[in-house]
Amino acid sequence: MRPSLVFQFSRSLVLLLWLLAIAIGCSRPSTNQVVATLSPAEWTISDAPERLSDLGLFQGALADQEPAAGVVAYQINSEPFYDYALSRRFIKLPPGQAAQYQAKGNLKFPLGTLVAQSLGYPTSTTPDAPIRWVETRVLALTSQGWLAIPFVWNAEQTAAEQEVVGERVSLADLVKAGVRAPATHIVPNFNDCKRCHKIANRVQPLALDAAQLNIQQSGKSQLAHWAGSGMLTGLPSGSPLPRLVDWREASGVPVADRARSWLHANCAHCHQPRGAARNSGLYLGADVAEPALYGVLKSPIAAGRGSGGHRYDITPGRPGDSILVHRIQSTEPGVMMPEYGRTLVHQEGVDLIRAWIADMASAENDPTLVGEVTELTPEQLADWVQMAETGGDSSRGEEVLHRREMQCLQCHAIQGAGGNVGPDLATLPPDTTLAHVVESLLLPSKVVNPKFAAVTVQTVDGLVLSGVKVEEGETTLLLRDPVRGDTRLSKGQIEAIEPMGSLMPVGVVSRLKKNDFADLARFVASLPRHKPDPAAGQSIVRYETLDPLPDELIELPAAQVAAFLDSAADLPWRAAFARLSGEVPARELFPLGDSPRAVARAQFETTEPGRFVLEINPGAGVTAWLNGKPVTPGEAGGVQLAPGKHALVLLIDTTAAADARIRARVAPANKSET
Repeated sequence: MRPSLVFQFSRSLVLLLWLLAIAIGCSRPSTNQVVATLSPAEWTISDAPERLSDLGLFQGALADQEPAAGVVAYQINSEPFYDYALSRRFIKLPPGQAAQYQAKGNLKFPLGTLVAQSLGYPTSTTPDAPIRWVETRVLALTSQGWLAIPFVWNAEQTAAEQEVVGERVSLADLVKAGVRAPATHIVPNFNDCKRCHKIANRVQPLALDAAQLNIQQSGKSQLAHWAGSGMLTGLPSGSPLPRLVDWREASGVPVADRARSWLHANCAHCHQPRGAARNSGLYLGADVAEPALYGVLKSPIAAGRGSGGHRYDITPGRPGDSILVHRIQSTEPGVMMPEYGRTLVHQEGVDLIRAWIADMASAENDPTLVGEVTELTPEQLADWVQMAETGGDSSRGEEVLHRREMQCLQCHAIQGAGGNVGPDLATLPPDTTLAHVVESLLLPSKVVNPKFAAVTVQTVDGLVLSGVKVEEGETTLLLRDPVRGDTRLSKGQIEAIEPMGSLMPVGVVSRLKKNDFADLARFVASLPRHKPDPAAGQSIVRYETLDPLPDELIELPAAQVAAFLDSAADLPWRAAFARLSGEVPARELFPLGDSPRAVARAQFETTEPGRFVLEINPGAGVTAWLNGKPVTPGEAGGVQLAPGKHALVLLIDTTAAADARIRARVAPANKSET
């Protein structure tokens, strides 16, 4: 064959192969076409649809947000603040399936459920102006849990594409037109979604609970509409359903209810027993009944720049002196709350919270409370000491210290039971006087052990951290605080370090009754002289309890509980600690709120043979396992222990064991066994 013919043949062959490749490529379904055949229950972030239109949520023009068949638009009672963006919500259940009603927490949804929220802004200040959609947030319930998928709209409003890295959308033209909007709308990235949606270490929807969904539509509850259409099962009849008020409804709704509703919608996803801010001890759910837990005369666990120099989260009658107001009206990183999801101040929300706090009765004139103490003359100190000396009771003081709202054991420990930010109170010098304890409780920064002096660190990125310097080298600094734990910083990250005295906030005892303060002071002063009985063995003092109790454990057969704990990960454990006697009240292991049972554990290690002894008084309502095997409380001689690591698991009936006290200890082995 001649060279020219060979060349022509080769070129023709290449062209033929190229055309064949195009034909094959065109005949293959696109990635989105493949995904469209998958159930949302099977999605991962890498193979979820790339276009919002492929989810089957809308029909007609995408920007009209017209629900497709099988998709339901829904509303909630109390809308959070999204920088003044308008919000529309949609839900799609798998065909033929329904959600299950639950009085507390989110409704229980079937695998494959899609939940969507579109955020946008009016294009002008005229009534009924078209909406410019900027993002649609989608949650899909997969076999691995809820998957967050962010979609960003194009400028033409014809499509929205998946953007796992987030986006910054300019709205400068809307701001110029007088629309209430930020200059730049920040679309969260895939991981940012977890900042708010990660509850009990799992991504979960927000505002899909009965209290939020129980909104009136056409004369009856939205939940009743869902039940009537077959979307919802188990809706109770004949009893009132929980309902969150609309914080915007000023007519006939008490300011306190509206304010609590606003805090619930904007803050309670983090500020709850299983949220990201659980260690703060500030719980802002509308169902929290104890004022100290939702901030009234509550000092922050770790004081810092975020406090604005104020003593309490809420100072009754004085909104300007309340940390809560200081933080929600700020846009400064390290100060503003919520930390994420906004760049503007929600002025209507700030005004509502200020009005609520202003309406609160001031505690300044209550003669039964300790109140605010800013300085002490020798005569005043002597009066406080005399009150503690003559009226204080050490045993009652131990219970005051263990109150959840006091949060003392977040920082301090007693014989190893508690936190490691401040000094172990049992290691105070033996000559510690009652006067020293009283003064330290009232004015914690007056005299501070240099080892526990706190600092405020500002990084070059604008992050502000407060804590105790645990370790400092030439290139790094290890900072410890009771909320974040340990944070290691490179010296190159640090812009400034400032001393701040004690991490214990001023006024932490001011909300106490005076007799409770006297009891607390007597107890702390007695600790340096307390000597445990060596013959009784070593008490187990550190426990963990599941708070809240995961749904899987509510009805799980007792015999399967220990195995479940061994296999489960990322469970919401909360620390609990024994008293000096070695006993822990069973009630202290109960989850916050109503729960038929509690599950707790204690993990400990022995270095030599011993006997494990479990005592429960009264004994009803508690089932126990040691190292996976049932153990009987009060068993004669105890259970023989070899050196090594051990785990005690307790399953507690919260009704039968409401008054029980539990003591677990390791006693010396019998001489014949050593």
